[in-house]
Amino acid sequence: PVAPTSYDVEVKITYDPATGLLSKEVTNPDNGFVFTNKYSTKDSAGLEAKKELNGRALGDGEFSFKLTDTTNDIEKTYTNAADGTIAIDQVYKYAINPSDADVTDGYVDVRSKLNTAGHYEFDITLEEITTNLPTGVRAEDPTSYTITVNVDYNKSTGVLDVSIDPEDTVFTFTNTFGSEI
Repeated sequence: PVAPTSYDVEVKITYDPATGLLSKEVTNPDNGFVFTNKYSTKDSAGLEAKKELNGRALGDGEFSFKLTDTTNDIEKTYTNAADGTIAIDQVYKYAINPSDADVTDGYVDVRSKLNTAGHYEFDITLEEITTNLPTGVRAEDPTSYTITVNVDYNKSTGVLDVSIDPEDTVFTFTNTFGSEI
């Protein structure tokens, strides 16, 4: 059952001429007021990555990449598109008091993970799988990135912020085809 958001209240004010005081009597049919407020805030962050190949055209699905997140027991493998994009579907979604719809959408309540300062962080790895590269292709550095996922909750403003560090980075993996120049 949903608690009401408003109540009908009767307030009776009585004047006592003997004492010169006013008294009040408040009645409501439920014999008490119960207001339940629920606050919720959420945020999410994802990764962008691309593949570049010098010396020849890039083929669809030609190179493989692995995302490893030991904190959340996630390991996923991706391949590149012909245009170089790597469609990473792993999005980190966190909330404070998530709604049922948020939970269905993959948001995780982060309250138990936050430290006293309202911060939680963990590292993930995104790397190119360089075993079995196509003939004539060599990997360039970096072939692996360590990425920090930060979750910050500002208690005074009620804002939750999920970010990837380094921020605003498209993680780029470059390979070269052919002989060294």
